[in-house]
Amino acid sequence: MPSTYFFKLAGLATANAFNLGVAVTACGVFGNICSWFVINSYGRRKVFLLGMVSLTTILLIIGIMDVIPTGAAKWVQVAFTVIYTFIYFLTIGAMAFAILGETSSSTLRAKTSALATATQAIFGIVMNTAIPYMVNPNEANLKGKVGFVFGGLALIGTVGSFFYVSELKGRTFYEIDTMFFNSVPPREGDGHLRGGAGRSLMTGGTRMSEQISQIK
Repeated sequence: MPSTYFFKLAGLATANAFNLGVAVTACGVFGNICSWFVINSYGRRKVFLLGMVSLTTILLIIGIMDVIPTGAAKWVQVAFTVIYTFIYFLTIGAMAFAILGETSSSTLRAKTSALATATQAIFGIVMNTAIPYMVNPNEANLKGKVGFVFGGLALIGTVGSFFYVSELKGRTFYEIDTMFFNSVPPREGDGHLRGGAGRSLMTGGTRMSEQISQIK
């Protein structure tokens, strides 16, 4: 598993690296199970943003620990790698699928989901090919410094999430479609009118239905 190889590069013995690799997988499964309760208990936006901020911070810490040549820094790096896996599956790893299903238009949901899945697969292939070269001592030799690379990318994702991820918890698809049709800013999504109340909601929904009918 990739995490085992990363732990070996960090300087751990083979047995310890393997055991921690298993721990990473276990933490991922446990985080995913915990997400079942988190995803419906807290808002989409709050969980996603908290996850992005936490993961960005952890990635930068992993990079910094690789610069510090001490045994303690090595173990801190390893510990945060395990914590990263748990937080990832607890927050954005699970929440991303909920947001994908809720934000996509009801008339384009199948195509949107297919496009998102294909995009994820393509980037997964690219990353799985590139990361071994990035951390390998005989290639780029970044080792834990790869945390700076992905920490920077995660920071960009965090800023983008702040501006583009809306709060959709407890809303119907009709309400969500109307929110997007009315160009409600994501940061104001939680306070937007619910149900059939409000002139903006009803007017926007009527205009949206008319446009959809015209497209058909």
